[in-house]
Parts: sequence; C-alpha cells; structure tokens
Amino acid sequence: KLFQIKLIDNMGIQELWMDIGIKFGLYTKLTSLTWAIFYTLFIYIIIYQLYKRKIFLKV
Repeated sequence: KLFQIKLIDNMGIQELWMDIGIKFGLYTKLTSLTWAIFYTLFIYIIIYQLYKRKIFLKV
C-alpha cells in the first residue's frame, strides 16, 4: 500500500517507476524486473535493520 499512495500526477511510486521506465524506452519486462529488485531490496533493508536491533527474535 505504501507504494500505491498517490504522489505526483495522481500516480503512485510503482506507477511512476513503470511510466518513466517505459518512456525511456526500456522493455516492460525489464522495467518490471527493476521494480521487483528495488522493492525486494527496500523490504530487505527494513527487515535487516529490525533484526540488527534485535526487534525480531533469532531463530
């Protein structure tokens, strides 16, 4: 939901990312792949910070 909040031109971050990628002439699948990698890294960084601060229990 965070990336779907309307920011610029009534578009969310994901829509904006895809729109810019397609306007630059990138293939749709490549633009989608870059979004998936960015999204995964974003979530990983958040989870890693929580784990490092011992907010998550170690398994």
